[in-house]
Amino acid sequence: MKKVVVTGYGIISCIGNSKNEVINSLKLGKSGISQNKEYSDMGFRSQISGSINLDLENLIDRKLLRFMSHAAAYGYLASVDAISMAGLDENILSSPKTGMVAGSGGASPRSQIIASDVTRDKSPKRIGPYAVTKTMGSTVSAILGTALKIK
Repeated sequence: MKKVVVTGYGIISCIGNSKNEVINSLKLGKSGISQNKEYSDMGFRSQISGSINLDLENLIDRKLLRFMSHAAAYGYLASVDAISMAGLDENILSSPKTGMVAGSGGASPRSQIIASDVTRDKSPKRIGPYAVTKTMGSTVSAILGTALKIK
């Protein structure tokens, strides 16, 4: 059995969204933790977070983004960067010999709350088909496998 190591990485974080941004933040001792107005508006006692600053609509095609939770979108962007850095092309990715392992800490709470609110306030029939991929626990691996054509 042959083993392959992808020597690339992607970073989406509160201190930067690229190798250079993160390195600069680390060198400067920059913290990505700050007061979160959204938490304040909701009345949370703890109002700090490490928020990610990205305009997903300008970075990911609309037709693909509609299936993604924020976690899946961040995973997708990081994966695209890692694949590019490793010099892999679509032929390698779509090969039956190529596999993928992707993990996440769980489904997207934001997407689950939105789907729950629509169910409660309107009807389960009003949730829409895109809510399924956004709320399932395997959203990151499902999106990556489909979007990157990994079998």
